[in-house]
Amino acid sequence: MSPSSQLALRRGVSGIEYALVTPVLALLALATVDLVTYIRTYFQLEQVTAQLGEVITQCQALDSPGDMNRFQAEAQIMAGNLNITTSTGVGSFIITGIVPGSSGAAATIAWQYMFGNSLYGSSMCGSSTTCKAGATATIPGYFTIPSGQVLIATEATASVEPFTFSAKLMSSSTTILHLNSLFLVRSPNTNNLSKVTVNAAGSTTQACGS
Repeated sequence: MSPSSQLALRRGVSGIEYALVTPVLALLALATVDLVTYIRTYFQLEQVTAQLGEVITQCQALDSPGDMNRFQAEAQIMAGNLNITTSTGVGSFIITGIVPGSSGAAATIAWQYMFGNSLYGSSMCGSSTTCKAGATATIPGYFTIPSGQVLIATEATASVEPFTFSAKLMSSSTTILHLNSLFLVRSPNTNNLSKVTVNAAGSTTQACGS
């Protein structure tokens, strides 16, 4: 085989190898980007639930809409590019007050405030997406609420969509991430958070921190 024929053969083999390897490399690159997006979303939601849960449990009392509007705004700031606090967003942010049941009965929902898309509901009351006052609370069996205490649950949910091309290649679909944090009230007057004072619409009164 002449040198020119050998060179042409090598070029042909290299072209075939390139054609075979390129789609695999592209898929790996897209999968890596999707994984990074998933991990970043997870940590954003974790920050929302953990930090706001810590703040709320130190409140002496809670007002609506004043305090709730503040928590909603702070949740969105922490969530960054994830729209989890408007009705047309890709997720939700939920705060729930839970009190112990009497005489050994199951814990119950004292109150709940939900912000964001109603498609992404709460996990604090079984199959219901929203929890009504008096409903049985769904909390881990290992978590016991002492008598006279209040448990604050913060939940954040967001949908994560892969790139269109990688989704087709991997047959993957939207992933729903749901995180929650549970905190016992840390303020001296724990019973104060067993209820939320409801003021007139548009009120800016904030009991938390006052």
